[in-house]
Amino acid sequence: HGGHTFKPLAEIYEQHVTKVNEEVAKLRRRLMELISLVQEVERNVEAVRNAKDERVREIRNAVEMMIARLDTQLKNKLITLMGQKTSLTQETELLESLLQEVEHQVMKCICLCAAK
Repeated sequence: HGGHTFKPLAEIYEQHVTKVNEEVAKLRRRLMELISLVQEVERNVEAVRNAKDERVREIRNAVEMMIARLDTQLKNKLITLMGQKTSLTQETELLESLLQEVEHQVMKCICLCAAK
């Protein structure tokens, strides 16, 4: 081994330990970065879910208000229609009564005229 220089084993071991420790430190930094990124993603997921829930609440409130307005409109229209129906029913009953009276008078007149 004549042209080769040999370093003491302890020195080589120390160099390897230092290298390994440097790599471990890099890995720990990367691990911390990844943990931080995962936490940020989790916060973003939560923010998106909260925003979605808020939009759903807004939509539900809007739909409930529309339904309430429709119910009010329907109620008002039904009241109007029921009033019209009552009026028409009264007119129908009056007309039937008048027709009955006219028919009665006509029959009376026919009977009186036939008796003469």
